[in-house]
Amino acid sequence: MKKEKAQLSRKDTNEEVLLLLNPRSSKIKFRGTITNIYYEIPVKTLVNLWAAEGFFGAVSNQNLEEVAMECLQDLIDRSLVLVGKQSYNGKIKTIMMHDLLRDLCLREARCENLLNLIGNDYDGVVERELQHLFPEACPWISIRPRCFNIEFRSMCYDKGHSLHSFDHNIDFNIKVLCHFKLLRVVDMKLGLLRHFGEKVLYMKNLVHLMKNLVHLRYLGLFICAVVGPLKLKFFEHWNMQSFIVHGCCVILDSSEASRIWKMPLLRNFYVEKNPFTLEASDVVHRNIETIFWLRPECCKKDLFTRIPNLKKLGIQGGMDFENENSDGFYNLVHLGQLEKLSIKGWDLEFRDRGIQWATNFLPNLKKLKFFKTRLPWSNMRLIGMLPNLEVLKLIHACLGKEWKTSEGGFRQLKRLVIESKCLEYWNAVGDHFPVLEHLDLSGCDLLRKIPIEFADITTLALIQLKKCRYSVLVSALCIQDEQRRYGNDGLCVRSKHTQVSPVPNGL
Repeated sequence: MKKEKAQLSRKDTNEEVLLLLNPRSSKIKFRGTITNIYYEIPVKTLVNLWAAEGFFGAVSNQNLEEVAMECLQDLIDRSLVLVGKQSYNGKIKTIMMHDLLRDLCLREARCENLLNLIGNDYDGVVERELQHLFPEACPWISIRPRCFNIEFRSMCYDKGHSLHSFDHNIDFNIKVLCHFKLLRVVDMKLGLLRHFGEKVLYMKNLVHLMKNLVHLRYLGLFICAVVGPLKLKFFEHWNMQSFIVHGCCVILDSSEASRIWKMPLLRNFYVEKNPFTLEASDVVHRNIETIFWLRPECCKKDLFTRIPNLKKLGIQGGMDFENENSDGFYNLVHLGQLEKLSIKGWDLEFRDRGIQWATNFLPNLKKLKFFKTRLPWSNMRLIGMLPNLEVLKLIHACLGKEWKTSEGGFRQLKRLVIESKCLEYWNAVGDHFPVLEHLDLSGCDLLRKIPIEFADITTLALIQLKKCRYSVLVSALCIQDEQRRYGNDGLCVRSKHTQVSPVPNGL
């Protein structure tokens, strides 16, 4: 048993295997890609890759994510994969695989000529050859860490349709990838070019690569800051489903972003750090479900009515509070399917304006995050009316020393996260958060205590504190004691980096 437990938790120094099992197969048959990721396998990534590989399609009354989760649950029930991290409500965030099954999948992949794996062997021993040749054509190509001067044989070009590479030090000419005309999946980390001339050539090659890969369904790029700035260009990839780019050096202008309307299958569009402008079109895009990060000035009725099935949205201002007009926020009323909303750097202030917050405004919203939005605490009264809100994160989001919660608000809230340098007094009663399960306070330097009325919340399971006053910890322990008197021994209090003495104002 001890040996098996060690196998389950073991990770190589620089990688962990990501295996895409055929979710429709009744056999333990490998059908996918191995990539070199150190962390647990993110379910979101897995689902998007499954879709891009064409393992399944949408079913009536079910979207791709729902179909994928049913397939994943089937693999879990058959003990082919293990549940890793879970969210507050039990939703699976990551999965893992047992070493024995990993070995089996590798053997099957080699026998069936499905995978060409370049780089470290199973035990993490680095192959030091300066040149790696692709001996045979395989549909899935995975380049492991510290591989140099990779060369491809011409016979590989016709069959390869997925390329995974997760090492900044890969040193081969991107022009080579242009020969893979049938690539459907590209998932790479790029970077570590020091000289300006190299950067210019690198960017030209990357743009040329994009232009030639007309069959792309999934593009995932992690671009180091030392490469950029990279000005993204689109070439109307009709088959694109997921476009995900991480890296602070990415720039996307409005003319390029407008090409989204000519990608009818696009579901996920994520461009990190730098927000972009997206103009409305005459086309109604019914497949797109995720967009990050839009500028506040894009929040218009004309745009939102053309993406009616949007479920996840990120809005980012200039972080210098130039966008003081909150009018665009009310246009979110046209996104009736929205489930997750993140807003940062947008100077907001809400008013009733005749909006039915409790019924018609964002009726399906479950997760809401504000970051540096300078909201008055009094505006939380309106946020508390959202009928299905389950998670609220306030990260340096509100101004003012006191928060007085209102009766009848936050009826479905299960997790509340607050990080604030100015909150000092918090007044609330238990029925203001009737089903709260997790309370997370971080960096609340001035907050004196948690309201003792939280002891009346029978569903409360965790109070987590970080860099808070000692008096806040004392109040949390008092709530825990009160709960125990009521017969509830399930409340857990965790604290770290507790401030023993009060922190002076301004520090």
